[in-house]
Amino acid sequence: MKDEFDDDANNPQGQGDQSADGQEYKVGYGKPPKHTQFPHGNGPGKGKPKGAKNLKTIVTSATGAKVSSKANGKIKKISKIEAAMIQLANKAAAGDLKAIEKLIALYERYGPEEHSILPTAEETKADLETLQNYLAMHQPGDAADEGEASGDND
Repeated sequence: MKDEFDDDANNPQGQGDQSADGQEYKVGYGKPPKHTQFPHGNGPGKGKPKGAKNLKTIVTSATGAKVSSKANGKIKKISKIEAAMIQLANKAAAGDLKAIEKLIALYERYGPEEHSILPTAEETKADLETLQNYLAMHQPGDAADEGEASGDND
């Protein structure tokens, strides 16, 4: 005798399904048919392929590449970023307002510091006195003498 849920034609709603071990599996809300439960190949990709470069690596490589540049009659190899900065400075010197604006912004951010932070003569003298006091307190022979004089020998 043929069971009424043997084939898909008699089971349009998918009310029952057989698992791999032959056990009955009830199909319903939250229980999809076993043959469609975990489809292969529909998930996310396999991640970053080996050897793929990120944007930082690409930018570093592109701007660090060497090019030939002629300066003062001599040809020398410089990086592309250095060549771009030279071109920007040349355009700014020629009066290009956008180049002047960009060059000033770069100079303010990366240019030489206006004030070097050196200690004053008074600060140097005070630091020297502090160091001398520290060294006088921590001389190798003085620590043993102080311990004997204070009577800490228990």
